[in-house]
Amino acid sequence: GAQGVQGAQADRRRAEIKVGGMTCSACSSAVERCLRTQRGVHTASVNLVLEKASVVFDGSVVTAEDLCEEVDDIGFEGAILSQGPVSLADDAGQATLHLDVDPEGAGALADFARGLDGVLSCQLLEGHILVVSYDPSVVGARTLLAHVRGKFPDSRIEVAPPQDNGQIADLQRHASGLWFNFRCSALPAALVFVITIVLPALNLELGTVDCRMLHIHVATLVVLLLATPVQFVFGAEFHSQARKAMARGSPNMDVLVSLATSISYAYAVAVLASKFCTAPAGATDAMAGHHHHGGPASSGGIHFGLSCHALHFFGMAPILMAVVLCGKLIEAKAKIQTMESLVGLAACRSHTARLVQEDGEETVPAELVQVGDSLRLCEGCQVPADGELTSGQPVWANEAMLTGESAPVEKQPGSALLGGTTIVSGSGLLRATTVGSKTALGEIVSLISNAQATKTETQQLANTVAGYFVTSVMALSLLVFFTWLFLVSSGRVALPEDLRSAGALERVLFAGRFGVAVLMVACPCAMGLATPTAVMVSTGVAARMGCLVKSAEALEAGAAVSAVVLDKTGTITEGEPRVSAAALAPAAAELLGWCPEAAGAEPPEGGRRPPAAEYLLGDPSAGE
Repeated sequence: GAQGVQGAQADRRRAEIKVGGMTCSACSSAVERCLRTQRGVHTASVNLVLEKASVVFDGSVVTAEDLCEEVDDIGFEGAILSQGPVSLADDAGQATLHLDVDPEGAGALADFARGLDGVLSCQLLEGHILVVSYDPSVVGARTLLAHVRGKFPDSRIEVAPPQDNGQIADLQRHASGLWFNFRCSALPAALVFVITIVLPALNLELGTVDCRMLHIHVATLVVLLLATPVQFVFGAEFHSQARKAMARGSPNMDVLVSLATSISYAYAVAVLASKFCTAPAGATDAMAGHHHHGGPASSGGIHFGLSCHALHFFGMAPILMAVVLCGKLIEAKAKIQTMESLVGLAACRSHTARLVQEDGEETVPAELVQVGDSLRLCEGCQVPADGELTSGQPVWANEAMLTGESAPVEKQPGSALLGGTTIVSGSGLLRATTVGSKTALGEIVSLISNAQATKTETQQLANTVAGYFVTSVMALSLLVFFTWLFLVSSGRVALPEDLRSAGALERVLFAGRFGVAVLMVACPCAMGLATPTAVMVSTGVAARMGCLVKSAEALEAGAAVSAVVLDKTGTITEGEPRVSAAALAPAAAELLGWCPEAAGAEPPEGGRRPPAAEYLLGDPSAGE
């Protein structure tokens, strides 16, 4: 029995899967349900904002590739970001090596790297950047690089700068597309708003034109021309996503937008078509223009009141599309800012390291540092990895980035140094003890990412409601339509005077406008989107300001905090000193009057003046 449990534990794997195409909580819930129902899956959590799924599964039953195929089958785009045994990922962490390779042989090189001991996953970005995730306790980065170069001696294989798995680039492309569609939709929406809302409020009309002996208002034709490209071109993404959502049986917010605009547009076309097909020559166009005050519409033909004419329903599509596109654009910008904050935090580590070996010293990329390496530290350099000071002289390190302490900390031989901190005084040798995700800086980045992946109680409630929201709105819209149709047909509702002689088709159209209204009111609902976006933005902003949030639950509980008690004052600083007051001897004041360069009138290249110099030169930001 114990052996079986150990075997089951050995087969437990964790995979990070990128999921593209999610637009709201209904989408993330659909992906989560799909993954959880697969054989061999123990846990699955989907982050809507980061567009990522974290899955723990039994590797002997299902593979990460199988899970990606399941995600693809329900209409989303799945791609493996990383995978590996749970025990390795939990105990030793993982490190990443980025290689710039020849595009022609990139596929074969990736397949070879996947088979090496200690390699957890390989991902190919942009056709030539190979991202290798590995267990640093099993194999080192330079060892991996030597194996790959030995297998492909004629290929170009160079260490590349760290990448972001293409997430920021994908978000930027998505935001660019949204910006283009929004720009192209905003002007028609504004014109439609003026024609359908402002002009009627001012009792102004654009006149009429004769079309098949019918008097069609110019406003109706203009709004039709403005609404058509927005509905079928700039808003096409909504219809595409809606079809996918309906195909997988999980309607989302895109379904509401697509249904509301499509039904509104079709409703207006049906009203115009009924006018063309049934109205006699010379009939007044009461349904396609503005309201005529002072009595009922003239007799003959089919008449519709102000609330029912085609003009306003043609105008609903571009206005609604523009509003929703604006919201999606704001959401995409927020995602980009948060992802940039995470990448910027990870970029705080040093990019190079001075490696000390028996045959001399050389500068290597920081990604090639292995556990046990001896690294040279000098004044002003960043510590490339967590380790232990082994030289005989103490050094002073600025750990403000990690601890908030503005004062440098003395490090004696045998003391621990943290990667990303800066040596401000002294020099020595460091023995690397930890690299990759288990360093202090790596764990901070993981903490923030995990905090964004967790869900507050409010978000869990929103996700649950969102799962039924779209279906409920569609059902409610049909209920409202049939209720009004019954009331109109049975005579229980007093119709406008110009509708009392209308036929069955016109009564159906009249009742249909109320069902369409329900769909439109529900479309901009951000219930399933606002909460995860708020968690994402708040944790990202907090990280940039030096405050780390462990989980979304802690963030939500923080709203009830009324007082904060601190055990010391040294950590609540800005990380750099400022001059609060200064006194100059007469001789020094005279010197500054004749030679302002003495106070550092010109800042050093690539830096800034010392705070004391800023204060003496009259910069108010240098002191308080």
